[in-house]
Amino acid sequence: DDDELMLHNMQIADTLRLMMARQDLTEDEKVIVQRLAMKSFHLPGNTFWEDWVQFVCNNHIIISFCFAHPLHPFKKRERLINLM
Repeated sequence: DDDELMLHNMQIADTLRLMMARQDLTEDEKVIVQRLAMKSFHLPGNTFWEDWVQFVCNNHIIISFCFAHPLHPFKKRERLINLM
C-alpha cells in the first residue's frame, strides 16, 4: 500500500509539473492549478460559498468526476481508477 501511494503521489506531482510548464496558462491559472493540487479551500476571487462549492466539486469522490475544475491536475481517468 505504501508503494502504491508513493507511486500515485509521484504521478500527481508529474502531472502538476507538466501543467505548470504549459505556456498557454496565465499566472492566475497556474495559481489555481497549484491550489487545486493542494486541495485548497480558497481560490482567488471566490466568496465563501463559491469556495465551498468548488471544494466539493473538486474533492467529492463522485461529484468531482463530473464537476471538477477543468484545470484540476487530477483528471477523470485518475478519478475513475480511484473509484474502483
